[in-house]
Amino acid sequence: MQNNRGPMRLMNDFFSQRPKKTLLDTLDDYFRGGEEQHAFAVTTNEGQTHFTVTAELPGVPKRDISLELHGQNLNISAVKNSRKRTQIISLPYYVQTKGMRAVHRDGVLKVHFLKQQSRKIEID
Repeated sequence: MQNNRGPMRLMNDFFSQRPKKTLLDTLDDYFRGGEEQHAFAVTTNEGQTHFTVTAELPGVPKRDISLELHGQNLNISAVKNSRKRTQIISLPYYVQTKGMRAVHRDGVLKVHFLKQQSRKIEID
């Protein structure tokens, strides 16, 4: 079956997606010694009212996972086979850290945040 998506649509999709890593994340990886430092994959997803961080932690029980919030940075640490691995995720400025909640099921950790709602400012 032929793909009905034209080249302009593909380009628009490419440029509208959030990159998995920023340039600074890539530089951090380089100075830490490469990708092998990261023992688990982390992705982010956002909707109109929420922002979610998902970490794949197969074989890591909840008791060996630690979450810490430092300003707008979420630190996820996990111990597996006596080795501690940490990922630091920079949260966007519009994420509310007050009402966050985390759920760990079937080797997947999801941390949910609400987004701050914008408000219209009246001009006098």
